[in-house]
Amino acid sequence: MEIIRYPRETLAPMRNILKSRDEISATEKLLEAIRGESAQTGTPEDDPSPPPQRGIKHQKILGALLSRLFSLKRKILVGVDMRSEDMRLIKLAEVSDHRWKLIAYRCVPFGRHTPDANSAFIDFFRSAVLDFGGSPRNMDLWSLMSSSQMDVRHLRIPRVPRKQIYNVVYWTMKKEASFDEKENIFDFELQGNVVEKGIDKISVMAYTVPGQDAREIRDIFSRSGLKPAGITLAPFAIQNLFRTLWLPATNKPVAALYIGNDFSRIDIFLKGNLVLTRGIKAGINSMEESLMEAVAERRKAPVFTLDDETLTIPINIDKESSPDQNQAKVKETLFDLFAGIHPPAGEDSLPGFGEEEIFDAVQPAIERLVRQVERTFEHYSRTASGEVVSKIYISGDISSWKRLTGYIGNQLGMDREVMDPLSPALLFSSDVPPPDSPAARQSYTAALGLALSDNSRTPNITFTYKDREELASITRVNRGVFAGFMLAVCVLMGIYLWQGQMIRSKKTELEHLRRQLAEYHTVVDQNLIVEMAAKVKAKNQALKDQSREYLGSAVLSDLSSLTPRNIRLVSVTMDLGSVAVAQCKGSAEQGKPSTPAEQAKTSGEPAKTSSRTLLVDGVVLGARDGLEASLAAYLMRLESSPIFVNPTVQSSVVEDRRGEGQMLHFTLKIGLV
Repeated sequence: MEIIRYPRETLAPMRNILKSRDEISATEKLLEAIRGESAQTGTPEDDPSPPPQRGIKHQKILGALLSRLFSLKRKILVGVDMRSEDMRLIKLAEVSDHRWKLIAYRCVPFGRHTPDANSAFIDFFRSAVLDFGGSPRNMDLWSLMSSSQMDVRHLRIPRVPRKQIYNVVYWTMKKEASFDEKENIFDFELQGNVVEKGIDKISVMAYTVPGQDAREIRDIFSRSGLKPAGITLAPFAIQNLFRTLWLPATNKPVAALYIGNDFSRIDIFLKGNLVLTRGIKAGINSMEESLMEAVAERRKAPVFTLDDETLTIPINIDKESSPDQNQAKVKETLFDLFAGIHPPAGEDSLPGFGEEEIFDAVQPAIERLVRQVERTFEHYSRTASGEVVSKIYISGDISSWKRLTGYIGNQLGMDREVMDPLSPALLFSSDVPPPDSPAARQSYTAALGLALSDNSRTPNITFTYKDREELASITRVNRGVFAGFMLAVCVLMGIYLWQGQMIRSKKTELEHLRRQLAEYHTVVDQNLIVEMAAKVKAKNQALKDQSREYLGSAVLSDLSSLTPRNIRLVSVTMDLGSVAVAQCKGSAEQGKPSTPAEQAKTSGEPAKTSSRTLLVDGVVLGARDGLEASLAAYLMRLESSPIFVNPTVQSSVVEDRRGEGQMLHFTLKIGLV
């Protein structure tokens, strides 16, 4: 992709040129829709045709407003990678789980600006980000900070309650890597359970970064009026590529080698997790120094000819040129080679140095870098129980030089691949085609990893473990309240449905009664009431006559059922008023009554007197001391009968009879209901 360098003064006018239709904000789309309607509708003077219906126009405006409203629900993901000379930006939209859409990308050169907190750069930064990303309210912005002083440790702590995890990790990290919590930011990430020597433990990735570097990044964003969703480090941005499956993650360790200008970095990932990172003080500058030395040696060497063949060609570098100018010429030639441009013949080239000669010149620096990588792999293999790195991804400006990447892979003895996450071969949708040049695509690797960041999978120095736990606690409380609310809603809904069913049932019953009432056409008058009263009176009299007819049998049945075995009845005389007097002699059998008179007795009403009486003559058998008690108990049983009223003792005498011993002879008078 061609990079156009332009001063700050021309930045604002050029926005309309650089901006594509895919980068127009939702507000601008709405304005364009309204303006388009105005242009098509015109005025009555200009357009003789009848004006469109107002309803159609309102429907179009409403549709535009609704489309804008729904577009605000989905966040735009923007990654900002501020480098030494330019700023790389990428804009994504998440289509579904592990599926993203590339909306736009841009390289903004700094020009005469320097990336610090001065007011000129702040204005430039804000203008560039908003011009690219759109409204800040609809944008998740992630940025990168330097990882040169980052300290990453992989710890294994015992299984402890969740509330104690922070303290255990903090003091374990403090023991392994002493740091000042006032000058550094400490954070960690739990990476699952492991078994170490038969003991269950928790694998933890802990890291510290200088707080001053983080404050500088925050200061740039705060002064520009932009609030980043997060700030992370380069290894974690690369980790996002594996965790989101943008790059395939395997069960075997893979490495990512980044070769920068002043330093290089080797990261090792296992199952999408960063398990080791190390900085190496060797990079492109080391290769430039090696090439400068080779150029200096070649310039001092004499020209020898043999059979008209030149053995050594002097370098076309002016001896009077400054070292900085010579280094710039060497650097330009080297970067042209990285980009796949072979050194042309001319004033600004290095005569006598083709690709083979340049590679031979920089090979010592590459060799030193490879040795550092090998030692890193050996250290990881020792600490990871013999696991061997199976593949290496190479990134950086030199990754397009196939001769160099092939040499690194051969020296390490493993598969190597250039890290090219924007390669068209990868499965991601895009509104814009990615850059054609592999070198241009690789320069957006860090920005892409930033755009894929999320607090659920990316360590964030502005949102540490304590912040995540506090948010999780609030979320649990909110979920509990919501669950309680939903339970109450379900209960109330059940009551509502039950009451609705009851109402429907009552309405059905009421409708049935109304139909019955509608079918009943009898007219109620005084004669009908008198006739019905006479019928009721006659029925009651019949019931009374029937009860008198069976009263004697009922009295004898109830008396026999209430008389215990130790009491013998000698005679029973009944006076039933108009009914003939009946007399019975003998002993009664046991039984249990059940008549309506029991209700009057249990309701607490006073006992009723009756003209109908019953005289009972009998004897109580048994021990002398218990005769009176037996008679009293008998009276109580008679009182419980619904037929008998106010049983009283007329006489009671203890008598001696031959063959039977002493007995209590009694006479009872009992009223009848």
